[in-house]
Amino acid sequence: MRGISSSYDVWDLMKIVGLLGLHIAFYSGFLLFFQRPISSISILLALVFIWISIHDMLTFEIPDLASLSLLLLGLGMNFSGFASLTAIAAAALFWFSLFWLVSAIAKSILRTDALGFGDVKLMGSIGACLGPILPIYTVLGASVAASFVLTVSNLANWRRVGQDVPVGIAFGPFLCLSAWVTWLQSTIS
Repeated sequence: MRGISSSYDVWDLMKIVGLLGLHIAFYSGFLLFFQRPISSISILLALVFIWISIHDMLTFEIPDLASLSLLLLGLGMNFSGFASLTAIAAAALFWFSLFWLVSAIAKSILRTDALGFGDVKLMGSIGACLGPILPIYTVLGASVAASFVLTVSNLANWRRVGQDVPVGIAFGPFLCLSAWVTWLQSTIS
């Protein structure tokens, strides 16, 4: 299991600070765009999503504690009057199962991990936060954004065909930002 190293050189620290600044700018920008008041739920969701995104971008792994934190946050914010515990659990299980199935099918066809188990757990947690229907918009937004970034990345590296050019991208950050935008949009009165 790879993790973020405890010893950093200057380049690693610059990368982390840059990613943190970029994420704060994106999340704050969407908060301002939707003209949402800054609530404790907004801050907690943004912090967990930023934690997941940065860790996934650096290590291609989503920490179990982060997924569990998001799941508990989703259970707490929905159980406080929006939905029943059964509905929340069913949404989390549905999205977890759907992503697990997609991951298993992709792995059998491509013979490599196309969607990691961290993404599967993350999607289950997003299901707990957004319910059974809204994650459709999360998946759609994340897929379109990730496809765009991957296409631009491949076009930028087209001259290096035949060289060892990394092909994969972390999908968790796209899921997180898309879930954040979906949640903000759904809470507009």
